[in-house]
Amino acid sequence: MNERLQDLFVMTGGVALFVLMGWGWCRTVRLGKPMTTRQKAMLLYSSVFMLGLSYSMMFSSWFKWPHPAMWTIIAAWGVLLIIVAILRHQRKRLNRPSPKV
Repeated sequence: MNERLQDLFVMTGGVALFVLMGWGWCRTVRLGKPMTTRQKAMLLYSSVFMLGLSYSMMFSSWFKWPHPAMWTIIAAWGVLLIIVAILRHQRKRLNRPSPKV
């Protein structure tokens, strides 16, 4: 099997294992009840971050990029996810109906 294809499967499988372990941990903490919306959001953002982190490391090794470039891409990916999370939180807060007094 091609090494690059193997890298792709290992990275994706690792992230899938991370998601399954996180889901199992959240269900254990809640004693079998469904996850809260905050737990779902944290699991979503952490898994997307792990996916971007692993793919950026994989691409940087494929193309022989220097390590500072790899760390810069990882940091930019993290900042981008933080911005998306903040914007989604603000949108939900603005769409929430105000309490009647």
